[in-house]
Amino acid sequence: DMEILPMVQQRRYPKVFVDGPFGGPSEDVFNYDVSLCVAGGIGATPFACVLQALLDGWRGFRLQRLYFVWVCKEIQSFYWFAELLCALHKKLWQENRP
Repeated sequence: DMEILPMVQQRRYPKVFVDGPFGGPSEDVFNYDVSLCVAGGIGATPFACVLQALLDGWRGFRLQRLYFVWVCKEIQSFYWFAELLCALHKKLWQENRP
């Protein structure tokens, strides 16, 4: 319906301000029981080391649960990380730590 078009075009979005980065992205990840890692696009690269450390031997860390949020525009961006994510998921699932 053509009457709706002007309303859709005038839609207002909130302003979002992002500041940082501060310190190393994985600086304190292992020092808490629960950590949240958030990345956008190629900003996920430093977290590959964090995930690899968990895959190689997470038992030495205080960390009990890690939430990893990664936002990308295209699905192809996930392919280079997929093997590591799948291996870590499989290991944690087998150890009853989903």
